[in-house]
Amino acid sequence: MFSVRSSIGDSESPGISLHTFKHIRATTTQTLLPTHGGRNIRFAKLEQEENLIPASSVEDAVNQLEGQRIIWMMLPAGEVTEKQIDDLIPMLNPGDIIVDGGNSNYKHSVKIGAMLKEHNIGFMDCGTSGGVWGLDNGYCLMVGADNDVAKAVEPVLRALAPNQQDGWLHVGPIGSGHYTKMIHNGIEYGMMESFAEGLELLKGKTEFDIDLAKVTELWRHGSVVRSWLLDLTAESLKGDQNLGCPLLLRAEILLSVVISILIPFALASDLISWIMSPLAF
Repeated sequence: MFSVRSSIGDSESPGISLHTFKHIRATTTQTLLPTHGGRNIRFAKLEQEENLIPASSVEDAVNQLEGQRIIWMMLPAGEVTEKQIDDLIPMLNPGDIIVDGGNSNYKHSVKIGAMLKEHNIGFMDCGTSGGVWGLDNGYCLMVGADNDVAKAVEPVLRALAPNQQDGWLHVGPIGSGHYTKMIHNGIEYGMMESFAEGLELLKGKTEFDIDLAKVTELWRHGSVVRSWLLDLTAESLKGDQNLGCPLLLRAEILLSVVISILIPFALASDLISWIMSPLAF
């Protein structure tokens, strides 16, 4: 959760104080997170993070914020996100803003935006790409919001993006951010499928004994198929020429095939959003 000050500093210190709450299941807390000075270890570590102010609950985090409050949520799409928004409404004041940074169905985002407008609470749907690497490289942010909301959240977007100018875009009204991210995810999985099928064909031509690591490294330089997904693939193949991969990655590759079949129906149904929401980055 973010509290945005009125001034924007340099890219390393954009004038943003960060108040955060992370839900941890009680059983996990009891088993893995022993207490330290009255707080669990995870909470104590959060306190040590620079510019990070931990909170003991969502309500505590909201109450710590001053002025126009911007609540940024990163939650699973669907019921969890919608329930949290319902719980936040009585905690907020007119003019405060909720940002859904997850992969919610864009149609749901449109409805939530209209509902929050009745309470005079701003809403932004933000499609977030970059995965765990975004922490170091910056995130790609596709946002949908009214102009005044987009302007208020802009300092946060600039801080999270790779730099002040690039990697974030106010693509349109509420719903357009998550819609753009849905299409982004479809393209991503289509690329994953293409690499997987192409490499399988190269590997299957045993009489040529093609070195997949060398070919993918070659493609990274000057080829029209060069991309970050190719970079990751080439790096992985340096250590494994047998197309072996962790179970989760194999599941995602398999799912990408299913998704590619469903994509022609994406605009006519909610199914594609439901499938992509918990998986893509």
